[in-house]
Amino acid sequence: GQGKTTYLKSVLSELRLLGIETAGFYAEGEWKNNVRVRFEITNVHSQESRFLCSDEKVDGFENVGRFYFDPETICWGEQLLLSEESSRPCLFVLDEIGKFELKKKVWYSVFMRLLEMKQPVLITVRSDILERVIQQFQIQNPVVFGLENVQKKVALTIAGQL
Repeated sequence: GQGKTTYLKSVLSELRLLGIETAGFYAEGEWKNNVRVRFEITNVHSQESRFLCSDEKVDGFENVGRFYFDPETICWGEQLLLSEESSRPCLFVLDEIGKFELKKKVWYSVFMRLLEMKQPVLITVRSDILERVIQQFQIQNPVVFGLENVQKKVALTIAGQL
């Protein structure tokens, strides 16, 4: 609810204008009575979207916190990243790394694999857990952008790092 995904989508648009290849996804939530009730993830390359999770119980879905995650969509999201890792150089995008990943859930394993392979990764993280994410995942020399940064400048900085 801080605007991370909206900001990320703007940065991704700027990166496309600069010719930067990306792979991965962003997650958009649906609100009901000021509470997030479901999420979909969207492939940053093709714009295909899939249902990820809901706060309503669904048989066969994995319960994490107050959400029930579709295991097929988790696999799809992982494949969006892992199928690209050797086929072309690109920036890997995960929206978001958060409390679930700190508990070794949801995107934890795919994020760890990208870090171990030293792939360039662009993630969104809530500001209140940013330091925990950096420490727990031992992220070396992170470049951190706040929502107040101009998206075009962020894209240019990322392009310069690649």
